[in-house]
Amino acid sequence: MWACGSSPIAADTPWPTPILEKIVTAFTTRHAEVVLLDLQTAAQTGDRMEGPCTGRGGAAAARDALDDLDRNTRLVHTAEVNTGTAANGWADPPAALPDGEVIRHAPLVDDRLGGEERRADLVIASLAPEDGTTARCDHLARSAARLLRTGGILAVLTHTETTGGRLVDPSGPVVSAAQNADLLYLQHIVALLTPIQDGRLRIDACDRRTSSAQTPVHLMPHHRVHADVLIFAQPHEHPSPTPPHDGYGAGALR
Repeated sequence: MWACGSSPIAADTPWPTPILEKIVTAFTTRHAEVVLLDLQTAAQTGDRMEGPCTGRGGAAAARDALDDLDRNTRLVHTAEVNTGTAANGWADPPAALPDGEVIRHAPLVDDRLGGEERRADLVIASLAPEDGTTARCDHLARSAARLLRTGGILAVLTHTETTGGRLVDPSGPVVSAAQNADLLYLQHIVALLTPIQDGRLRIDACDRRTSSAQTPVHLMPHHRVHADVLIFAQPHEHPSPTPPHDGYGAGALR
């Protein structure tokens, strides 16, 4: 378990800097290659991808915040395209999913790499519960496997959520997808979002805004007090992504 320090971390932040800093310092040393893997659903026009989307949830800002840690940190976009018809320019045929949806994977687009290939010591991905589908988790794991050096680490930052009275936990699909991509599941770290005070989790007044001051603690609405960090290792060398040869839409990951 990781404590969050004296200040709470906003639960709705996809790329919380304090947790990212803990991941980076725990699993890398100075000058290591660190990648923030920004999962995108890219728009498609005709047979062409329009290009990488802006990093959702502040991925670019998170990369900039990590620059002070003396690592080589870069942001990599990879797009998942949902379409029901074949498209030209993709290196691999689409994979039909059980529900009939067809997923294609766009090439990795690195904002700092330029044409030079560098294997990552650490890849960090942020996955919201609603994005924890089998296809999205498979795309995440395969993309990370292509980026990591032998012995490199994948850290997936996620959390559970209650939707419509049901608990949504993407951890299971993430672990299954990573194992299918030949990544080793090492550990599950609980990263607290709420400070510890006098041996207890401190729930600030602002976190109780949905309850009155007279509401007993055991009747207060549920507050998410931690995030989940799933850690995997790349045990062997993985083939590099196919180089693009026909614009942005070529050289798909599979």
